[in-house]
Order: sequence, then structure tokens, then C-alpha cells
Amino acid sequence: GTSGMAASAAEAELLAEDIDDDLRNFEQDELVKAALSKGVDLREYAKQVDDELRQVERDSILDYIKEAEELATLHTQIRQCDSILDNMESMLSGFQGDLADISKEIKHLQDESISMNIRLRNRKAVEGQLSDFITQAVIPPQLVTNICAAEVNEAYIEYVVELNTKVRFAKQEGAQRTMAYRDIHADIDKLRTRAAQRMRDFLLQKVGTLRKRMTNVQILQQAVLLKFKTFYAFLVEHAPDKAAEVLEAYNQTMSSIFLRHFRAHVADLSRMRTEGATKSDVVGEEAESMSFFGQGKHKGEGAFKVGDRAHVLDAMHTPIIPAIVQRSGQSVYEEEIWSSVCTLLVDTVCSEATFCSDFFGASNGAF
Repeated sequence: GTSGMAASAAEAELLAEDIDDDLRNFEQDELVKAALSKGVDLREYAKQVDDELRQVERDSILDYIKEAEELATLHTQIRQCDSILDNMESMLSGFQGDLADISKEIKHLQDESISMNIRLRNRKAVEGQLSDFITQAVIPPQLVTNICAAEVNEAYIEYVVELNTKVRFAKQEGAQRTMAYRDIHADIDKLRTRAAQRMRDFLLQKVGTLRKRMTNVQILQQAVLLKFKTFYAFLVEHAPDKAAEVLEAYNQTMSSIFLRHFRAHVADLSRMRTEGATKSDVVGEEAESMSFFGQGKHKGEGAFKVGDRAHVLDAMHTPIIPAIVQRSGQSVYEEEIWSSVCTLLVDTVCSEATFCSDFFGASNGAF
């Protein structure tokens, strides 16, 4: 009982303190101060305020009732807008997901495109190499027919060039490790041997035509032999023994031709040679000669003098053609013969050196 009374007294004390605090707060309020200064009864003022609040509440309720239908419509519209916005949010979220998937798909397609481009380049490179390999490894039947049976002429050069490509291919170390090499090696070797034999016979026959009388050697060299320098280049590279036969035959043929021509040239000119002086002529000033039978004078008018001998050589520029000199009935001096032979020799050597460089040196650039 004593403890209960003590608790009630404590509560009453706290309530009194709260009331004092509220009074102090109200005293600070401007409206309360104004009412107190006018001597207004606070109870009446509080009732008036309460009535005004109730009136405002009733007016608000009436206004709300008047606008209830519009408020309901607005509420419905707001809910519809919320639903539309929810749908738009869902749609945009779907779009965002689709865009992310599309971005991933584009990235995948880019990677696939790069990979396909790389594979395409690799396939093209392999295709080019494989195409070259097949072209060089395969022996067309037409090529076999042309090499073995076709007439050896200018068209035969194309067959030889094609065969040369295949022979070189067969000699490559990389090609020799393939199965294709084992299949075509024997056939290519047979074609090489057959082509070399036919070209050797053809060149020997053309070289043999140089031996014919009244043949213009230079025209035959330039118009015929040089056209077929590819044949000799093929022989040098793939049949050196047959190339040596052609070279030896050419050397012997041209040696005999040049020897015969120069001998004939010198002999023809020698028959038309005139003596500028005899043993009885004196070269130089006239002199007296004594003999057992008398005294006489011999002038060297028919003989060359030492100072005039160079004029004959200075006038010589081209070899003398014996037939022309013979038809004109002229004669030639020893110095003219010597100059003609030297000039002809130099011209012949230059012409022959040019031909040999073009024909026998053709292995450096014929193919």
C-alpha cells in the first residue's frame, strides 16, 4: 500500500511538470499572447477554434464528396498510367535484354567473320600452291604427244618450255618427297630423254646445213639457229652430253668453213696481186750500178717509196671482194691484201662472238 501511494505521488508530480512545460510553451505562442493581452477567455477561444476546425473539416468532406467521382476517375487513370508505365518498364527491360543479346550476337558474328576471313585467305593460299603443284605434277597427254611425235619447229619451243618446268619441278627436293613424284618421275625422265634426242638431232641437222656451198652463214645463224637457242639451253641443263655433241659439231663445222673461206679469199686476192717492185728496182733515190759489161742507171719509178706506203693502208676500210676486183680487171697490192684479210678476220670474229654469246650462252636466260 505504501509503495502504491508513492508511485501515485510520483506520477502526479511528473504530470504537473508536463503541464508547467506546456504552459511555458503556450506562453511563447503569438496567438496565445495576443488572446491573453486582450483578456480573451481561453476556454471560449479554444472552443471557437475547435468550431472553426470542425467547420473546415465538414467543408473539406463536402468538397471531397463533390469531387469524389472525378477523384475516382483520376484514381483509375493513375492506376492505368501505373499499369502502362509498368508495361513500358517491362518492355524497355526486354529491349535492354534484347540489345544485350544483339550486341553479343554482333560480337560473335564479328569474331566469326574474322575467323572466316583468315580461313579464306589460308584456303586461297593453299589453293594457289596446290594448283601450282598439280599443274607441275600432272603430265597432260597432249604434251606427251607433242614431245614425242610433233614436228620439231618453232611451235616445239613451247612444248620444251612446258617440259622444262616439269623437269625442274621433279628435281626439287620438296617434290621428291611426295607421292606424285614417284608416279611421274619415270615418265618425265622418258620425256626428257626423248625431247633431248630430238632437239640434238634437229640442231645437228641445222649445223650441217652450214657446210653447204654458197650458204650465207650469218643469215642462217640469225634467222634459223638463234630461234632455237632454247633447245641448246635445255640440253645444257638436262642433257649436257648432247649439248657437248652440238657444240663440238658446231666448232668443227665453223672451223672448216672459216678455214676454207679465208684460204679461198687469200688465194683469190693473191692471183690478182701486182708487184710494186721487182728485184731489179731500187727503192729510194736512183743509183748507179756497175757491172762487168758496162755501166747503167736504174730508176725506182715503178717501186713504192718508203714515205708513200702508208697511203694504201689509210685508204682501206672494208674487205676486198675478189669477184668485183676481177670483173673490173684491177690488181691489188700486197698491203691491200693484208689489210683486207685483217679486216675480214676482225669482222668475222666479232660476228661469231656475238652469235656464240647469244646462242651458246642462252642457258643463262632462255627460260
